[in-house]
Amino acid sequence: MCSEVDKPVNVVMGLKGQSYTVEELSEAGVSRISVGGSFARAAYGALKRAAEEVRDKGTFTYASAAIPDAVLAGLMSQEQYSGRK
Repeated sequence: MCSEVDKPVNVVMGLKGQSYTVEELSEAGVSRISVGGSFARAAYGALKRAAEEVRDKGTFTYASAAIPDAVLAGLMSQEQYSGRK
């Protein structure tokens, strides 16, 4: 399709169904890849699984996959954005 149109092609990924890699989409000529709300839905899915684990099993193993506070704080720090325009 990319070779048939003279405009940039945008693809929305992160939905159910066919999945492609960034490399595959790039090779096909896709100029922009969007993820829509899929990152948020993935986070909500993790939250739901964690809550179900505590409710159903009384365990807290979900915490092993949690991002450490220091890493999260670093990602949101002003230093992370200094020098950007």
